[in-house]
Amino acid sequence: MSNAVSAAASGTSRGSIEERLRAELGSPTASITVAQRSPVGAGAFRIGWLGSPNPANETERLVAQLRKRAWAEQVALRPPNIYVRVSTGTLRDWVVESFHAPSLVEPGSERKTLRVSVQRPDRWAESDLNAARAVSVAHSLAALLESRGFEVETELRTSTAESSANAAARLSIDGLPEHRELHVGGVEVGYGALRAKYGGALCDEDVLQDLTLRGRWQSLASAHDVQGWSKAALAFVLLRSEVARHVRLNDASLGADVDDFNLVYAAVVERPTLRAESAAAEVTEDTVRGLALLLDGLGQASLRGALELEPALVTRQLRALARQATVATQTLASDDALWGALRRGMARALELLGVAPLSANKNRR
Repeated sequence: MSNAVSAAASGTSRGSIEERLRAELGSPTASITVAQRSPVGAGAFRIGWLGSPNPANETERLVAQLRKRAWAEQVALRPPNIYVRVSTGTLRDWVVESFHAPSLVEPGSERKTLRVSVQRPDRWAESDLNAARAVSVAHSLAALLESRGFEVETELRTSTAESSANAAARLSIDGLPEHRELHVGGVEVGYGALRAKYGGALCDEDVLQDLTLRGRWQSLASAHDVQGWSKAALAFVLLRSEVARHVRLNDASLGADVDDFNLVYAAVVERPTLRAESAAAEVTEDTVRGLALLLDGLGQASLRGALELEPALVTRQLRALARQATVATQTLASDDALWGALRRGMARALELLGVAPLSANKNRR
């Protein structure tokens, strides 16, 4: 984690279920996480203690308190932890309520101005995929830092100092207590159908063209919005990997990227035809809980992305959420409140990736 960022911009994701549980139980020192394994079933929460002077007494008090709460379906004590399964209806209500807030992240108290600078080798053309990735990373980091309450300026520079074949873009952040400099991994296009299609070398315009051919924008956007769709999809693809790692592209991986982005885009623009038209099909609790927990995790991923300077954390959560939403379309009614929360949350997450809100038909310049 970036200590510089975390020290200068402390805070939490806005409206998380964990914060809601702490408030409901009056236990600010409680450590609350989604349990990977639980004696009360999937999608339960594990409650532990941070700095409590008497955790045993606190545990007994809290177990008694939980067993009186209507929303606590099941409670199990496995010292030193407590496991609680929140009712599905309450879980849905809490998540929907949290996404009425204007942002995914609670801004910190710091209001400094930061400068995010991208320095790329001058031998790179502006259409170079490596340059496009560096710019996408810079835009996303700027948006993530702005979500923490900073004012952010971005700047693109070229450098003649790095002329080797392995030269990488460098990204610096000035204005934090500690100067931050990151090396941005490039884009590697593997040998195969994708590379052969464009004569052995790809630029960003080639990938934009390929994305447009693969995309499902034909049924989701008007003709004048196609360029905006393809640029947003390219940013989504280029932010798939951690900042320091390379993004590896081939025909299969690009196809999977487009499939995921199609799902995200469909959720954000809210097309009812892509969802169940009625509640005729049986809605399983696992479907609702899975969607609610992943949606709640979007705020946590956004906060971590800002603190760790890693847009890929947001991208991964968006992908997982979009796939779960696709499962939910088979059973969840189109008027379920979770869809509105999903649309708002995913649109805000795209903004944190430096992508303008697609539902507003605005293209990033």
